[in-house]
Amino acid sequence: MRVGVLASGRGTNLQALLDRVHGREGIEIVAVASDKPGARALERARAAGVECASFPVAMHGERESRDRAMADWMRERAVELVVL
Repeated sequence: MRVGVLASGRGTNLQALLDRVHGREGIEIVAVASDKPGARALERARAAGVECASFPVAMHGERESRDRAMADWMRERAVELVVL
């Protein structure tokens, strides 16, 4: 299963997923998205070789546009499950 993760902070939940389920039993974390460009979660994703991107509201004009852009980005990566 291709998993996408939404994160906005230090990425401790992301790290737990990377440590415990990534690459096991058909589960692969393939994308990490954040609303904060400086989120530590993005650094953790990069270190694990997982594609990541930031989607600050300011760059999209409003939250709804940002959410759409983030959802489109996840779809383009064939994410089957998104976790927070």
